Amino acid sequence: MEFKTNDLILRTVTENDIKEIARMWEYPHETTIDKAYEALKYMADTHSKNRQKSICHLCLGVFQKKELNVIIGWCGLDGEAEMGKTVLFYMIDEKYRNQGYATQCAMELINYAFEEMEYDIIYGGCAKSNVESYRVMQKVGMVQNSFYENGDYIFSVVAERINRLLPKNNFEFIITSSNYIFRKPNKRIFDLALEKAGLQPDEVWYIGITMNVM
Repeated sequence: MEFKTNDLILRTVTENDIKEIARMWEYPHETTIDKAYEALKYMADTHSKNRQKSICHLCLGVFQKKELNVIIGWCGLDGEAEMGKTVLFYMIDEKYRNQGYATQCAMELINYAFEEMEYDIIYGGCAKSNVESYRVMQKVGMVQNSFYENGDYIFSVVAERINRLLPKNNFEFIITSSNYIFRKPNKRIFDLALEKAGLQPDEVWYIGITMNVM
């Protein structure tokens, strides 16, 4: 599995990456090659269990496009950490932070969860002292709506709230700006809706507060 963002490659790691897995699996500490092989097997085993609407565990290595053989972090979706929840996670090596990499990882994983795995809600969380991670959650459209017992923040992404507020809706799909970089009045958000519906502009009704788009 592989995803590409503006600056990154997010992909499943292989035996060819074993030294890098050993270096980064227990970041900031290095682990042994034997433990790296155990980690590789764990990732392969859990990946094989992933199904639409039911992710066991997905862990991807984070690589810069300009340095394809160096793992600079991990990201993924965890369906085992919390009962009944699939949780977004990411970790970037300190040397590579403050470059927007965590935001790119989070955005790509949220899109994957909604578009390919047919999820209605994805959760996230961060320590109350982790200002940077809090900002990442906000940037990708997640909303802080509750707390863990220790006071750390719990976030969720938006689609489930539409179904809760309109429980008898017959929407075939929902596109929200939370799940994409584009927001109205940017024309691209409307183009995405047309593309997903397989329709032309003259075949749809538009209901909104303005007809002005970029």
